Amino acid sequence: MKTEKSIDEVLQEEFLRERAAVLSRAAEKLTRTLDLLSRIEEQISRDAEAMECLNHDEADRKAVSGGDGIGKEMILEQINRNIDYFNKTRENAKIDYYYLIVTREALGLRKHHWVEELYSIPSKKKHI
Repeated sequence: MKTEKSIDEVLQEEFLRERAAVLSRAAEKLTRTLDLLSRIEEQISRDAEAMECLNHDEADRKAVSGGDGIGKEMILEQINRNIDYFNKTRENAKIDYYYLIVTREALGLRKHHWVEELYSIPSKKKHI
């Protein structure tokens, strides 16, 4: 029974480990970017809910104090800044996705249908 590996076997194993590491890094980078997109989207939703609450309370405040809606404008500006950040991060996700596909192609992996499903990039957002 052979216990020692030949030089070719050792090199082949090292080559396979490196291929897996490269692919893993590309996928992890895309995953981190998509996670950031989710967090930004959640913040936009929270801000939109806060603005909606202000909209409901606005009539009451105007009747009592003649409120001018400054809080609403600030939230709207914050939402639009987050939308800009979301769209910029989305462009980075598209680049990360491209690098993942190129890496897979370079490693001889040609079928990407499951990659498209697993790493779907959300649509661009428009300002409010």
